[in-house]
Amino acid sequence: MKSPLIAITFVACLSSGTALADYPYVKVNYARTFQSATVTDRTDTVEAIADIELSGGNLFGFAIGTDFELKDRPWAQFAWEGEFAYRGANISGVTLAGNVPGGFIDSANLEDVETFSLLGNVWWRPAWFGKIRPYIGGGLGAAYLPSGGLSADNIYAFAYQYGVGVDYEFENGLRAGIAYRHFEISATDRDDDDPLFVFETESELSEDALYASFTAPFSVFTGNGGRRAETTSPERAQAKQAAKAEKAKKRAEKEKLKVEKRASKKAAKEEKRLAKAARKQAKREGKNATLDQPAASSFDAIETASLAPAPKAAPSPKPETVSAAAPTATAQTAQAAKAPITYVAQLGAYSTETMARDMWSVKSQKQPNVFAGSKARIKKVRRSSDSKQLFLLQVGPFDRSRAKAICALAAGECLVARG
Repeated sequence: MKSPLIAITFVACLSSGTALADYPYVKVNYARTFQSATVTDRTDTVEAIADIELSGGNLFGFAIGTDFELKDRPWAQFAWEGEFAYRGANISGVTLAGNVPGGFIDSANLEDVETFSLLGNVWWRPAWFGKIRPYIGGGLGAAYLPSGGLSADNIYAFAYQYGVGVDYEFENGLRAGIAYRHFEISATDRDDDDPLFVFETESELSEDALYASFTAPFSVFTGNGGRRAETTSPERAQAKQAAKAEKAKKRAEKEKLKVEKRASKKAAKEEKRLAKAARKQAKREGKNATLDQPAASSFDAIETASLAPAPKAAPSPKPETVSAAAPTATAQTAQAAKAPITYVAQLGAYSTETMARDMWSVKSQKQPNVFAGSKARIKKVRRSSDSKQLFLLQVGPFDRSRAKAICALAAGECLVARG
């Protein structure tokens, strides 16, 4: 029984310091009650117990409270209120027990039971279902029972309640709802004035009730419109829509980064695999490429000035595609006599021309200072081991030193090959 009360108290303490917006209201309640009570009279040696059944119970209540929001979240909607209630019920039967049944029960006064209570309630009211607003919570307080009810004396008692309910909220903020609540009081009156014995009376009352309630926000009486009208104003709706759009944009950007990262890893893996295959092919054939990878320290003294960072250039021109048709020995000899031997920086070997072009776009944009002013080409070859067609991405032509320097600075795989 105490667990709900601890939770209610914790929620009350937490929410009281963090509310961002509040909407005061007044509420009237009517309930049909189902009550039972127990009165126990005892001394040091004897005890008399009366179990009392009550019928025809009615409750009339009035509350003043406020709805408030935490961080403008649909689940973070609460309400606290002060509630006054009057209960009246008729005694329909009394069952006596104890070692002296009826010994101290003044049954002549057991006619009607009246209860006045004053409670502080906290309700959790998530806004997940639009106009339908379920709630759960409870309250703590005190109760007063006039004499002639459960006792010949007035009773002042600790009281608490808990329950669940649901409201329907109209456009102007008015609400109508139904609920179930459990209510209990407990009081002990001890009389130790008599020198012969101590006389003690324990009174307990338990109630289950079905509620009907009607709630009106203060804004209805001040002419500012209802709570719902305020919370769904065009400005607020636009702000919420903008917040949702921003969240969707961030989610899309995050997803895009994930896709790009996966694609980049896949492309790098493929590039590495194809480059390894190209090196093996070049070593076996000894025709198209000289796989000469310079040491990392050798490029420092090789044309460093010519590779100084350049202003960010316009997007690199699309590389041209050339065929690797083998020239005749006579043509090779003539060509060698006419022009000096040139070299290229080979940036990768790819299975499709589109992949090669895409990788050039990525590399040239990622390292514009390295490839600024460089001309790229795509060379189509066939691998002798399995006749698979490859597309070599090359930058050049350069002299040997320049090609080595390009490879030393370029990110990823890079080979120096004959141009």
